[in-house]
Amino acid sequence: MPKLKDSTVLLDCIREGLRSKDFFGYASEIDKEGKYLGLEFGNPGAGVVIDSMSVLIKKEVALKQQLTEQEKEKSETGAKISDGKAEYTATKTNDEILAESKKKEFKRFYGRVDLDSTRLPRDAGQIAEEVIQHLTALPSSDVKISLEISANVPSGIPEKNVRIIIENCKTLKFKLNDFEE
Repeated sequence: MPKLKDSTVLLDCIREGLRSKDFFGYASEIDKEGKYLGLEFGNPGAGVVIDSMSVLIKKEVALKQQLTEQEKEKSETGAKISDGKAEYTATKTNDEILAESKKKEFKRFYGRVDLDSTRLPRDAGQIAEEVIQHLTALPSSDVKISLEISANVPSGIPEKNVRIIIENCKTLKFKLNDFEE
């Protein structure tokens, strides 16, 4: 786009548009069924990346998917209740779930996620913004983050690459690294 100063102008414009539900939605990709993955719509803190898989979505389509996902969430929190005469479903709202969690005092969080190696910078940045930042902001928090890499290369890893990887792991102070036959 020759009229833009640089890509940050476009990114800022998209983020600003995502602050409300008046303009469009954003998705990191589309799955095989046509569902928008990583949907952002009306989110002021949306993580946006411009790449070959990301798309902007018409507001009507984004709203429809968002409402469908909310309905699905509500139905998953529902429970069957019987009063002897009839059976009905009681659903807990997100507010009720949050109210219950206020009664408990959670002291530890553990999370593990598989990342797409072709989208690592975007996904890791989004995790840093949307999860890690909230944990590290808590007083007296002790947050430890580790990165686990598992690679399977059926055709074999060339000796040149083995040397490079071992040296880079040493330089980057990996606690553990190994190759297997």
